[in-house]
Amino acid sequence: MRYLLLATLLLSTQPLWAEETNDAGENLYKSRCGMCHQLPEPGMLTAMQWRIVLETMQKRMGHLGMPPLTEAEYRQILDYLSRHARGR
Repeated sequence: MRYLLLATLLLSTQPLWAEETNDAGENLYKSRCGMCHQLPEPGMLTAMQWRIVLETMQKRMGHLGMPPLTEAEYRQILDYLSRHARGR
């Protein structure tokens, strides 16, 4: 019985990065950026630093043959990161 309960708990949980929120920017950040690497906490950088990081990652995605963020995705992610950036 214990093993059945444990198996049920393990199979019914999702990793933290898979949890969806009501924030489209956060969901995009988790899904698009988390697809390739571990996600840094938004509060680790300032809003200006996040803008530079996103611009750099856009270029890297293009060099790797990955579809870059659309303009709308870019704005939503940057808005999310800026709202939670260091110094806010």
